[in-house]
Amino acid sequence: MSDSMKSVKTRSLEGVDLDWMVAGCLGHKAYLRHDFMRQRAQHVNHAFPLDWHLSVQTNDPIIGVIETGETQVLPRYGADWLVAGQIIEQNQISLSIKHDGWWVACMYDINDEPKHMHVGSTPLEAAMRCLVDAKVGPVVQVPDGLSQWDAKAKAKKSSSPSL
Repeated sequence: MSDSMKSVKTRSLEGVDLDWMVAGCLGHKAYLRHDFMRQRAQHVNHAFPLDWHLSVQTNDPIIGVIETGETQVLPRYGADWLVAGQIIEQNQISLSIKHDGWWVACMYDINDEPKHMHVGSTPLEAAMRCLVDAKVGPVVQVPDGLSQWDAKAKAKKSSSPSL
């Protein structure tokens, strides 16, 4: 990967950083699109420069398979119930809300003792942090420039006309 990595506490993960880590927990390989294109070109022995392709493709976060070239936009696990709901059920993550409005997610051990517990401003944020903690640990590595995609998405959303 061309970007340097940074350490982030799992309890602080949010947005695309959280989505990146959840993808890894589920066995997907996450990339920034340009890194994927470079690695794919190398894999298939593509001898031509990629400059033009890189100039017309956004460098957004994706999941992909180098061997087949298949890609898809990085799912928004921390914001989309359609993808996260199944993960919560499969990993038996319990959710509750506290009186102060924070959501709590917990995974229990075989003796019904709390093993991994995280809070979040939404139930999905709390649940996905809990999953990452269980699979990776309390501190994770994410690409340094990755969170810029959250800022771009928010800027694009706020500049869209409302109906």
